[in-house]
Parts: sequence; structure tokens; C-alpha cells
Amino acid sequence: MPSTSARSRLGLRARMALAGAALTVVAAVPVAFEGLLFGFVSYWFLLLASGVLEHVVGSPALGLVAGVLVYAITLGVVLLASHAAGTTDDGIEIAPNLLAYAFAISIAASLGVTFLVLQRIGVPGWVFALVLITLVASFYPFVLFQIARERSEGDDDSDEDESDDDPPWATEGDEPPWQVDSDTPPWVADEDEDGDEFGPDRSPLDTVRLLGGHARSLLGGFVARAGLVGVLGTVVLAAGALAAVYVAATRWPADELVRPLAAVISLLLTTGHLAAVVRSELADSAALRAFDEEFRAVEDPERRRALQTRVERLAAHVGVPAPEIRLVASIRSIAAAVGYRPGDSTLVLSTGLVEALDDRELDAVVAHELAHVANRDAAVLTALSFPRVNAERLFDRYGINPVVALLAGAVALTGRFCAATVARAREYAADDGAAAITGDPAALASALERLDAGVSRRPSEDARTSAADAFAIVPPPWEEHRFFDRTRRLLFRRLLGTHPPTERRIERLRRAAAQEEQA
Repeated sequence: MPSTSARSRLGLRARMALAGAALTVVAAVPVAFEGLLFGFVSYWFLLLASGVLEHVVGSPALGLVAGVLVYAITLGVVLLASHAAGTTDDGIEIAPNLLAYAFAISIAASLGVTFLVLQRIGVPGWVFALVLITLVASFYPFVLFQIARERSEGDDDSDEDESDDDPPWATEGDEPPWQVDSDTPPWVADEDEDGDEFGPDRSPLDTVRLLGGHARSLLGGFVARAGLVGVLGTVVLAAGALAAVYVAATRWPADELVRPLAAVISLLLTTGHLAAVVRSELADSAALRAFDEEFRAVEDPERRRALQTRVERLAAHVGVPAPEIRLVASIRSIAAAVGYRPGDSTLVLSTGLVEALDDRELDAVVAHELAHVANRDAAVLTALSFPRVNAERLFDRYGINPVVALLAGAVALTGRFCAATVARAREYAADDGAAAITGDPAALASALERLDAGVSRRPSEDARTSAADAFAIVPPPWEEHRFFDRTRRLLFRRLLGTHPPTERRIERLRRAAAQEEQA
């Protein structure tokens, strides 16, 4: 039977430790693959570029230095075009031309790395042939689908609305990030009626000017942030690195230096990519943006002030700074503590939750969230989501490679399972923390029972899946399926669910309340 005994808490900690160890292993897989990929591309680029430039400058050492410079410029242009395409309307027109080449090279490199890895671990060569066949089999349907669409559109001269011609992966009102015209495949350059690339009335010189303007904007922002000392330090560091490459190339054969140089470049690129993923996908502000996008903030100063007073009173018992209150309009039972540090946290509560509970029950729910804050669970669970997020990014970039697609899928599924295991354990720990803060385990049990009953009575149209359901203190109602319902429930609620069964949490709390009454 579930209990809050020391043995039960030890079991929860053991499960969290095992899940953390498994996540550490699976997190290294996509990182190692991209490290090999970046090293593979860097090695061959430097080897070919330095060999060609050696004949131009007449020196192996200068040829290697020039190869490093060309590689840095090429990489900078690709990153600049990618940033421009993601931040400016004009930049989108660059993506089909410059980024398509980088995408093709990355796919070819991913196939090369896959072949080398399979060969190194002793997998027969026919496996790689099967990979290529699968690649062609998965690529041709997209091409044929595109040809069929273009053929049907070319035969139709009517001026009817073309909104139904959007590809199945597009959402209403959105266009793929790689193109302005959704009818153009990503590998085809944008052309105007006169056959000029880079969009209507856009010449290659115009594109260079656009990239130059974007580069000046980014450089100006860097100078403003880093200051004169930072800029000079960066220049000195870059010059010193090139000088070190030149000195090393005068002492050792340039060809022998390409491999360690490629390894260093791969390490820098992999580290930078991981930092970008963490910054863009795992920031604590992303959770608040999800609430802002889906729910309307309630402007009720009196109610917010009363809630803030309640939070400050309970936070004093925990010994943590009182989070800022954010009240959102929703019938869902949402209670979420967002923020990596206790001193910089936000407590999001929904009007449906606040209105459904009495004062004693609301205190228990707030104490549950404050226990999450004290335990830094937001930071822990955000870190645990990194393997899944990174695997999804890996699939987005190289998913056309079937081996990478399988690899990314296995990592994402393992990461989600392990993170869910830890999340369920942290919910139990927060329940215990709330009972300790309020001294009233029965209050939280009553709140969970009331909220779960309210969720079960929610109309079906209001029970649709929401991104904020992960922040609800009780899981949304289970939607019955005609086929394999028990299997689905086992998979999505017991194995991959972020919350334990509500009835089990209530049972634990009522048992703790009974133990307190007997003491």
C-alpha cells in the first residue's frame, strides 16, 4: 500500500537516481552524433580547402591558415543567413538559396557518419544499403506529391482560393520557414517571372547587401553588449588562434594538423549548438509564454493582493522568497511554479482552481507549489527534458536519414519516460512537503479530490488537450478510445504521465493524516 514512510521515500529517490543515470546516457547519444558530424564536415572541408589554397599562397602553413579562415567565413555566412531567415521577412528569401546547400551537405555528412559508425561497430554493409533504400523510399513520395500538386495547379486556371493546397504539415495562417510560397519545395531556389533568383527583383548583389546589413546589426549589438574590452579580447583571441595554427603548421605537417583542428572546431560548434538549444527551448520564460499565448491574464488587483498575501504567509513557513502571483482565466485546475531559482519564481494559478477550493484547501495547493519551489523542481525537470528536446532538434535536421530518425525517436522516448518517472516522484515529494508546511495532509487530499471530481465533470469540448495540462495539479480526464484503450492508458498515463494517479496521491495523504491523528 502507498505510504509516506521512509521506505517509500527511499524508493522514490532510487527511481529518480536510476532515471537520471539513464537520461545522462541517452543525452550523450545525439550530442556525440552531432559532434561526429561537425568533425566529419570540418575535417574534409579543411583538408580540401588547405590543399587548394596551398598552391595559391605557396606555403602549407599559410594554406592551412587560409583554409581555417575560409571555413570560418563560410560557417559565418550560413549562420548569418539562418539567423536572418528566422528574424526578418526579407531574410526568408535567402533561405531557399543559401541554407538549402547547407542542408544538403548536412544530410550527406549524416549519411557518411552513419556509414562510418556502422562500419566501425561491425555492422554488415548491406545494412547501410538498406538505409539508402529506405531513404529513397521515403524521399520519393514527397517529390511525387509535389509534382502531382504542381500538375493539378497548372491545369487549373481559376482564381479560386488556394488555401486548401497548403501541405498537410502546415498550420492555418503559417508558412514553412524556408520559403515564402508554400507551393515551392525547400530545395528549389525562389525565382521570379524573369528567372532571377532570390525573389522578385532581387539580384545576388541585393542579397549580399541584405546579409551585410544584418551582419552590421548583429555586430553592433555585440559591440554594445561586450564593450571595447570585449571586442578587443575577441580580436586578440582570434588572431592568437590563427597564429597558433601557423606556428604549429611550420613545425608539423599541415595534413596531420587537420584532424585535431577538426576535433577542436567540432567541440566548439557542438558546445555552441547545445547552448543555443538550452537558451531557446529550455528557458523558464518559455513556460510563461505558453500561459500568455493560451490564457488571458486576470486584472483583479484585490484578488491578486489576497493571493499574494496568502503566498507570502506560507512562503515564510518554507523559508523561500514568495513567488510573484499570476492569475489566468481558465476552468482548468492549473497551479504551476515557474522559475529556476526560488528568488525568481512565478506562481501561476487559474481562476477555476481558486474558485473551486475553500481557504484550507487553497492553502494546501499553494503549499504544494511552494514545495516545488523549495526543491527547485522546475530547474530539475527542465534539465531532464533536454535529451528529448535535443533529440527532436536532431530529427528536424537529419530525420531524412532513417538511422538518425530511429535514433532520435529512441532517445526522445527514453528521455520522456525517464523525465516522467522523476516528475511523478517529485509530485509525491511536493505532496509530502505541503503536508509538512500546513500540518494538514487531509486538506490537500480534499483539494485533490474536489479538483479531480471537477475535471471529471468537465464537458468534452473543454477537455481537449492543452499545452498547459502539464501544469495542472491533477491530470486532465482520460478520453476513452475504441481500440487498445487499456494499452493507451498504460502508456500515456502510467509510463509517460507526469502526474501519479490522483487516487493514489489522495490515499497517501489520507494515510498520513490518519498517522498524525494516532500520534
